[in-house]
Amino acid sequence: MGLYSERWEVLTTKLDEMIAQYLVLRQENKELKGKVEGLSELLEKKELHLHQLEKEVEGMKVAAALSGDDTRRATARAEVNKMLREVEQCIALLND
Repeated sequence: MGLYSERWEVLTTKLDEMIAQYLVLRQENKELKGKVEGLSELLEKKELHLHQLEKEVEGMKVAAALSGDDTRRATARAEVNKMLREVEQCIALLND
């Protein structure tokens, strides 16, 4: 019986170690999921802010172009016309 008793003791010790490791890993996983969620929210906010800044830059480019010489005005007019065509295409797609 001594051999089985020793094996049983080794088995239960290893099982206890595995359970302890599982609990540690489960807690770590929970913490990492929380970090991922937080970082995802932060990324979404940053992307939205970037999009808003890009719109501002476009507006500033148009404003700068309109306040400049004839070449700049022509470039700005072309950009505005391009944007209008895109809006018209979007409206056409919505009407279909």
